[in-house]
Amino acid sequence: MITRLKELYPRKDLAEILLEAGTLLLKKSDPMEKAKRAKTRINSKKKSSSQLTKHNILLSPGKMNIGKTKNSSKTSTVPAAVRHEVWMRDGGKCQFKDAVTGRTCGSSVSVQMDHLKPRSWGGQHSPQNLELCCQTHNLYRAKKLLGDKLMKAYWN
Repeated sequence: MITRLKELYPRKDLAEILLEAGTLLLKKSDPMEKAKRAKTRINSKKKSSSQLTKHNILLSPGKMNIGKTKNSSKTSTVPAAVRHEVWMRDGGKCQFKDAVTGRTCGSSVSVQMDHLKPRSWGGQHSPQNLELCCQTHNLYRAKKLLGDKLMKAYWN
């Protein structure tokens, strides 16, 4: 592989090739970059009527308003467009706010989608009902809302 890369880029040394490859890999796998690409794709698919009815996603100029999808209450998977909107809004960081100090966690490690109103209580896959939380705070909230008995299986 290295030989082939040197053939393709004869004027670059190995360090430059590896740096460029690493940059491309990060761009491809970074969740923030994925969200930006998804938003660009969604914006490029806008119809002249400002509606994308295939997925029941209403788009208005400059802002994405996502309503309920046909199967949003039946599926456990958050639609990609909703995931990307929440990820961009929350900046890829935990939004848990400590009730005592008022500080936001802000961790970007093991970040997950958290339903503010749990799915088991009828919560929807909508940006208004979702926010990013680190795994610890997601489980903490679930334990607080749903109880120790139910959540015991998820705690280490």
